[in-house]
Amino acid sequence: MLNPLFEEKFPFVYNYFSTLLDFCSNGKRNFPQALIFEGQDTVSQYLFALELARVLNCQKNGETDCSCTNCRWIRSHQHPCVTNVSQIHYKGDDDSTKKVISVAQAKKIESDLMFGSDYHRFYIFF
Repeated sequence: MLNPLFEEKFPFVYNYFSTLLDFCSNGKRNFPQALIFEGQDTVSQYLFALELARVLNCQKNGETDCSCTNCRWIRSHQHPCVTNVSQIHYKGDDDSTKKVISVAQAKKIESDLMFGSDYHRFYIFF
């Protein structure tokens, strides 16, 4: 399911999430509501979070080469429920803050979460 490129970089995390995703797909366990990745390699952490979002939202079998609508949206950073949140991402037109994730962003996330979704939501904070 998960892209094998991550197995080399994060063997323990790769094995953990591969097993967890298998349990989730078999209905034996729910996926955690929140995850925190910490460390110096933020690019790999971001790409791994996108890969988790892709596998969980995949309309088919979650394979690496899947071309379903959700997988294509996530790969092109256009999925409606996979959102980057940082000092420069996910800002309203009236939000000019540049150094922190703003209160306006937090309120927007809270507002978005009040509505149901057919997708697994991912908010990736930087």
